[in-house]
Amino acid sequence: MPEIGSSMGKTIVQDNGQVLINSKIMGIDIGEIVDSQIKVGKMPLDKKKEDIEHQTKVMAAFSEMEEKISSIRTVAAKLSNLNTSGSTSSFKQKRANAPYTASGAPAISVVAFTVTDNTPNQNFDLQVQTKAKADRFAASSSSGGALDTALNYDGTLTLASTGNDPQTVTITTSMTLEQIRNEINSVSSLTNVRASIVQAGASDFRLNLSHTQTGKKIELSDTGGLMSSLNIAESSATDQSLCAHIIFNGVDTYHPTNIITTLVEGVTIEPISAAPGDVVNVSIEPNLDSTKTDIVNFVKAYNDFVDFFVDQHARDENNDNNYSKEAYLARNTFLDTLNTTIGSSLFGGGTGIASGQIQILADIGITIEGSDSETLSSSLSDGQNILNKLIIDDGILDSKLLGSLDQVRRLFAFEPQLSNVNFIVSDHPNAISSDIAGQSISVTVSRTGADYSVTFTKGAISHTGTVEDTGSGLRLIAPDDTIFEGIKMAYVNATIADGDSATTTVVLSQGIADKLNNYLSSVLDIEGSLSVEKENLKDKSNALKNELTRLSDKFERDKQYIITKFSRLQETLRQMEALMNNMTSYMGALASKQR
Repeated sequence: MPEIGSSMGKTIVQDNGQVLINSKIMGIDIGEIVDSQIKVGKMPLDKKKEDIEHQTKVMAAFSEMEEKISSIRTVAAKLSNLNTSGSTSSFKQKRANAPYTASGAPAISVVAFTVTDNTPNQNFDLQVQTKAKADRFAASSSSGGALDTALNYDGTLTLASTGNDPQTVTITTSMTLEQIRNEINSVSSLTNVRASIVQAGASDFRLNLSHTQTGKKIELSDTGGLMSSLNIAESSATDQSLCAHIIFNGVDTYHPTNIITTLVEGVTIEPISAAPGDVVNVSIEPNLDSTKTDIVNFVKAYNDFVDFFVDQHARDENNDNNYSKEAYLARNTFLDTLNTTIGSSLFGGGTGIASGQIQILADIGITIEGSDSETLSSSLSDGQNILNKLIIDDGILDSKLLGSLDQVRRLFAFEPQLSNVNFIVSDHPNAISSDIAGQSISVTVSRTGADYSVTFTKGAISHTGTVEDTGSGLRLIAPDDTIFEGIKMAYVNATIADGDSATTTVVLSQGIADKLNNYLSSVLDIEGSLSVEKENLKDKSNALKNELTRLSDKFERDKQYIITKFSRLQETLRQMEALMNNMTSYMGALASKQR
């Protein structure tokens, strides 16, 4: 109910404008009393609204936190060196390095390359003699009269090309040149040959034939002298002359399209322009630019999280002992745990990496803002979590990528080293135990009849695992509750004879990106800890809203009760005041008569 003031006293009005209380009687402002009681009754309601607004801000902060750690996980997944889902891995990306041709022209003006991940490093040279092109030819002179005039031609045209069955179209005397064109095009889905009409003069219309694919000659034959009547003849081209002619490592090769995937496995070569005799020297190598970009983005994602964490722990500008009102997650244990775990994973360095190798971020020029490499190395070896941003020394990072790429990869990635190529590691623990990291593990799979067994051994410790025959290989699973728990391997591309066995040694190292990817996946996945926390926040928010509804209903009831009670009091006081006024008047008149 809105409230308005009155010289008569505090006025209480209904929402519809009806005045309920507006009297000041016998020195008592009824409206003021009612107003005070309503305000007192409204306090729990206002407090609950504040709680809901705060909870809404907490949930918004959680959503922002989710964005920050999702960004870290996205880049960490690329740097972790695992791309079994098909995603690009930072250290498996390759590129074709070919800046210039032998004549000094930019190589990109002659040929373009697309290189798939994991393509072996190699060198080759090539020359683009010709690009692949489509066969096309037109009538040498007019193919007939006006477009809409029947040409009185009678016969058939048969069209064919490599890879397509011949197709014959029948031409009748009533057909115009346009109708002949349309008849040819009616089978173009089978011939890949399209007909069109070219106007060479006022009354000079010529039939034009073109293949929709490169590297294939159009073969044309007729009956009834149709080709002569239409003044059209096959071109002198051959399939080979229409192909892309590439001299590859000195060998002439021919390709029917300009998208060439058969010369180098994993490399797509696309000739851009012919440059006969101009050699392009190509080197397939790691794409260090992309790898560096991923590392830079990794650092940026972490720094963004640091900014968020610091904002959520900002102090009140008027009282440094208190957090800012906008620091909605200042006392949130989930964020604190998240921050501590990310920090320990990031700054703890790689696990199982040999001494003398790159082991921590400082070794590749990534240090804490405001500190030097020595401070970073010593302070972070104890797993401390420092809330300073990271900075990158580009010179050091470039040098390490160029000269020690394998070591940089181990710093970030999961890196299994196996002695037998028929074994692969398909899965590993989220955090590899120091009991096995960097140490030689022997894995032996044996066959007895149709049964297989596998043992995992490190020194004197040996445990039997589980073998599953998948049809395409053997899945080898280390036993739970042992130092090998979480290791899953596969034996592929080979068979084991009855009574025989196969063995590999495996050394596991785990980089910081793999640790973070595994941890943040457990946080961010559908059933991860963040989902549970968000669900709890949602439940709390709903409970607050339900409580607000209850308090609102109670407040309205209480307010109506107060107004009703004091409305009656107001009426009673009015009556008392009227009675007192009457008595005063009576007593005054009686006193006057006595005088």
